Amino acid sequence: MAQLSNHQVSKRARLPVAVVVAALCACCLGCDPSSTSTSSSPVIAPTERIVTPVSTSSEINLPTTDTPTTIEGTPRIEIDEPVHQFGNLTPGEAGKHTFKIRNTGTAPLSLVKIGSSCKCVLTKLAKEGIAPGETTEVELQWVAKHSDESFRQTVTLKTNDPDHGIVELAIIGRVAAFVAISPGTLVFPTIETGESVTGLLRISSGQWKEFAVEVTGCTLDGVECEATSLGVDELITEADHLPLSGWDLSVKLPPLTEKGHVQHQLKLRMTPADPNEKPRDAVIGIEATVVGHLAFYDDGLDENGVLHIGAIDPAETTVRTIMLKQRKSASELQLTDFDVDPDFLDVELETIRYRKGETSLYNLRVTIPAHRVTRPYSGPSAAKLNLQFEPADVGSAHLAIEFAPQR
Repeated sequence: MAQLSNHQVSKRARLPVAVVVAALCACCLGCDPSSTSTSSSPVIAPTERIVTPVSTSSEINLPTTDTPTTIEGTPRIEIDEPVHQFGNLTPGEAGKHTFKIRNTGTAPLSLVKIGSSCKCVLTKLAKEGIAPGETTEVELQWVAKHSDESFRQTVTLKTNDPDHGIVELAIIGRVAAFVAISPGTLVFPTIETGESVTGLLRISSGQWKEFAVEVTGCTLDGVECEATSLGVDELITEADHLPLSGWDLSVKLPPLTEKGHVQHQLKLRMTPADPNEKPRDAVIGIEATVVGHLAFYDDGLDENGVLHIGAIDPAETTVRTIMLKQRKSASELQLTDFDVDPDFLDVELETIRYRKGETSLYNLRVTIPAHRVTRPYSGPSAAKLNLQFEPADVGSAHLAIEFAPQR
C-alpha cells in the first residue's frame, strides 16, 4: 500500500468532511469484489462520479454570541387628579393649572401630546420621557370666553403604558359673567289678536354684589316692565354657580292687532353700585306669532294665507271644504256676509262642533261652478274671499285661492 507523507496527511485532513465522505463512497462503488488483482491501489470508476455540494461560507449559519438587547420592566402612569375642578372665571380671564404625572413602573414612560379641546389651549410638557420613580408636569393655559357659561378644556396624551395608551387631562369650571340674562329671547309662540301677554327675564351677576336694571328703549310701543330684586337664596341655580345678585324683570306686551310673526327688541342697562365698575348694556329679542280668533286649515294652504287648489275640470263643479277653527268661542260663529272675486264663487259655513268658551270647529265650503273658469287665477290675479262674521270680536277674515282650468 502506498505510503502518505506527513505533509499529504495534513493536507488531506483539512479537506471538508463532505469531500472525504464523497471520495470514500466513490472508492467503494468502483471496487470489483471478484477481481483477483493484487494491486494495493483502489480502483476508481473513470466514468462515474458522485459529487456532494459543499456549502460556501456565506451559506453556513455560524453560531454567534451576540443576543438582541431588550428592556425589561413595564412603564406605569399615575395621575393624582386627571379632572380638575377649577371653579369660576370672569369673562376674558386667563386660567392655568399644572398636572403632575408619575411613572410608578419599572421601565421608562414616554408622553406625547396628540390633541387638545381647542387651539386656544396652550400646553407645556416638561419632558416626554420619565424614568421609573420620577415625576413630570403638564401645564394647561386658556382664556374664558365671554359667551360661555361654563368651560371644559382638555389635552390628550399618548403613552407607552400598556394599560393606559391614551390619557386625557381635563379642567372644568364656570364663567362668572358680569351680567347673565335668561332667556336671551322672549318667545311667545301664539298670541291672539287683541290679547296681552307677559314674559319674564332673570338678570343676574356673578361679579357685582349690587346693581340696578333700567329699560332704555323698545321697538314695540306700549311695553310695560317691572323689576323685582332677588335674594341670594332665590338665585341658586346650580351647586357650583352662585350669582351674587339679581333681578326678575316682567315684560308685558300691549294687545297686538296685526297677525303674523312679529319681532322686536328690548334694550336694557345694568349699572353696578360700585362707581369704579362700568355699566353693561344688553339687547333682548321679543318674538311672537299673532293669530286671529279664526284659523283656516287645509293641506293646500300656505303660510301666506293662499289656498292652492291647482288644475280643475272646467266642465265639472268643484267644491273645496276648508276647516275653520274658532278660538275661545263666546258665541257660535255666523257668516253674515261675503265678497268674492270672481263673483261666480259661492261660500257657505257649516258648524261641526260648538263649545262656548272653548275651541269650536266649522267647515267653510267654497264652490266653483262648472263652465265658468276660462283662465288661470293665480298670483296677483288669484281669487279673493272677504268674509264677515258674527260675533263682533271675530270680525272679518280674508283668503286668496289659486286655481286654473285643466288643459
